[in-house]
Amino acid sequence: MDASKVTAWVATATALLGLYIAVRTELLNDKTDKLAVQTTVLKENVALATANAELAAKQTDRLIRDNQEHRSSEQFNLDYNKLVYTEVSKIFDVGTLPCPKQHAINAFIDSLRDSSFKIGLAKAVGAAAGNTCEGVKSTAGDILASTTFDLDQSATLRTAVAKAEQQRPTSTTQAGAPGGWDYDVFWCEASFVGKEPAGKDAASKIVEAIAKADAGHGRIRIRSLPRAVNDRPGYGVSGYQIRAEPGEQVQAGKIKPALDSALRADVVIRPSTQPTPWYLSVFACP
Repeated sequence: MDASKVTAWVATATALLGLYIAVRTELLNDKTDKLAVQTTVLKENVALATANAELAAKQTDRLIRDNQEHRSSEQFNLDYNKLVYTEVSKIFDVGTLPCPKQHAINAFIDSLRDSSFKIGLAKAVGAAAGNTCEGVKSTAGDILASTTFDLDQSATLRTAVAKAEQQRPTSTTQAGAPGGWDYDVFWCEASFVGKEPAGKDAASKIVEAIAKADAGHGRIRIRSLPRAVNDRPGYGVSGYQIRAEPGEQVQAGKIKPALDSALRADVVIRPSTQPTPWYLSVFACP
């Protein structure tokens, strides 16, 4: 074969081989890039799966702890209820017990945290106690009255806070509307011993005066103030009073003239220590 032809053939074969290698290299590079992307995605998926597994493990651990705490709490309540049952069973024979034990039962009831249970037991003692031990029945009555009062006050506070987050009183608020000022009118049991109708009558006069002075009022209630509650620090109400927070002094001053006129007395405005927005307490304790 002619040398020039051989040279030409070798050159052509070399060019084709070079082209083949270039194409294969390009394909290999493309596959390498795709593999790199897939590797990155796989790593991200593995990391996500690991995070999810760790989260699931933490949630499982928390559920286990919560369940253990719940079981411990249930066991505590069970033991506590057994103790309470042992003491409560004595109540049905309270009238036959020595006086110190009868007073001890009242003290035990007063220490309970469950208000509903406390009220039920105080009623039971009041019904079962005899008249041989001075003060047992009256103490049970005080426990009943003060616990009932506290429950009502807690509900009043929740209502006042909820109202503070809603519509505020305006001059266009209709009588009895949810946005108006709320009032509780208390008559002191200690001021009207044996004269409950007179206490309620005084409270009714206050209600009528408030309704006239504040046409856009909200709820107005008449409530009794138990002696045991008025003996507590922070109460000690005497005479006719309006209890108002610093930001409620203007509203208290607005209704005061009407109360003075209705009661023919000087109603005193005193500071309140209880945070009850858009709520005023008025007391009749002459």
